[in-house]
Amino acid sequence: KITEAVKVTDASGSDIGTAYIAATKGYGGTLTVSVGVNKDGVLTGIDIVSMNETAGLGANASKPEFKEQYKGKAENVGVVKNSPKENDIVAISGATITSKAVTKGVNDAIALVKEAGINE
Repeated sequence: KITEAVKVTDASGSDIGTAYIAATKGYGGTLTVSVGVNKDGVLTGIDIVSMNETAGLGANASKPEFKEQYKGKAENVGVVKNSPKENDIVAISGATITSKAVTKGVNDAIALVKEAGINE
């Protein structure tokens, strides 16, 4: 669920989007992810705020090659093991639960943007 939302501005003070904090249930407990969404409702990036996932497996969610998969997506994101389509990301090998947990947090932010008309 979304626990926090903060408007983001550039150096001149112009609104450029919103940063959301989402808490979901990962393999090792609560996983908290920060999700950036621009004014057009497109994901600008994610970051892992906190997690207790398995080292060498779920902990790989903090690696750039996993996080970069979300950038540019604007619709509900799916998780696949290979051959991703436009709105899919490839799960971390051996850490599908973690991959789905991060994606749930991302999708919660996307849903909030769509439902509330935020960033429009």
